[in-house]
Amino acid sequence: MPMSSPLPLSSLISRPPVRSWDDVHPMFGDAFFSFDGVPLFRGDQPSDAFMQRCPVLFDDEKIVCGDLIPETSWGASLANLLTARSWETVRELILERNHLVCQCCGVQRTSLDVHELWSYAFPDQDEIDRCHDGGCYVMGVQKLENLISVCSACHLCFHLGFANSCGRGKQTLARLRALNNWSVDEIFRYEQLVYDRWHAANEIGWQLDFTRLVHPDGGLEVNGQWELMPGSDLFLQRTRSGLNDFPTVLLNTTWCFRHETEWRAPNPFPENSHL
Repeated sequence: MPMSSPLPLSSLISRPPVRSWDDVHPMFGDAFFSFDGVPLFRGDQPSDAFMQRCPVLFDDEKIVCGDLIPETSWGASLANLLTARSWETVRELILERNHLVCQCCGVQRTSLDVHELWSYAFPDQDEIDRCHDGGCYVMGVQKLENLISVCSACHLCFHLGFANSCGRGKQTLARLRALNNWSVDEIFRYEQLVYDRWHAANEIGWQLDFTRLVHPDGGLEVNGQWELMPGSDLFLQRTRSGLNDFPTVLLNTTWCFRHETEWRAPNPFPENSHL
């Protein structure tokens, strides 16, 4: 089935360079760390060692951005799919690799989150129309691109809808603007772009592609909130109805349910469902 991917958000927007400490907002404090734990203090010249793996705040080539999770994929994150033990194994690996440093703002803390960065490939519009006309359930491919360590405040910058629901929308947009050194107009354009893309993604379901993930255990251990749909060895559904009752498929990874002792073979080929 032909697939097409929207251009990455990072290719559709830009950011001004950080020219001086005046461009680093006071909200971020006075101490920063590279992902190797190299410190930088406000007012000092960044060392080569710091800049080798520096947070996005100081990297003119990178932008803090990300597509919002479609409604039809809510709750189907890696963290929500895996058992607590399986997720913690991945999480600890990411945090250790980055020396407990937020990859966005450079704060170093003993307690950080791990955020999942996804890309989205849509079926061709003709395929979407045929499925809708035939009463079929059409699915795109949601691909895990990276896992990053983030502080809780920066984490909200990737979840603008959730930030709004928590009453922290304005603070989160202000932080995102400061991280990217944006103007008021630039943060407004970004917000509009993100929500336009999100509305389009809400129109279809999503299979989860884990090609880029190498789990230390050799595969993904799925928790008890998920089960195979009756009569299917491909589609996963929630064991209880809840926020999102849309099915999903795990692509390009070995996996098993928590009660199983052997890995299931990967599902390698993205396919439309015909539910």
